[in-house]
Amino acid sequence: MIHAGIKDLPFAEHEKLLTAMHEKFMPDKTNIEAEKQFISIIEESVNAFFVKLYEKIHVWAGYMKK
Repeated sequence: MIHAGIKDLPFAEHEKLLTAMHEKFMPDKTNIEAEKQFISIIEESVNAFFVKLYEKIHVWAGYMKK
């Protein structure tokens, strides 16, 4: 991955980036534990205040265009 030539992956910080990605993908957990964690993260994101606020603004803006 480091040698793929992706410009947004600086070679100088490759260890830090790989460690962060390793932690995010939770390889030390079972499939069921990882699934529960991912679902929790998704639900937290969907229920975030600003997501709901942005959705209301989007609906309101669509209503105003009509």
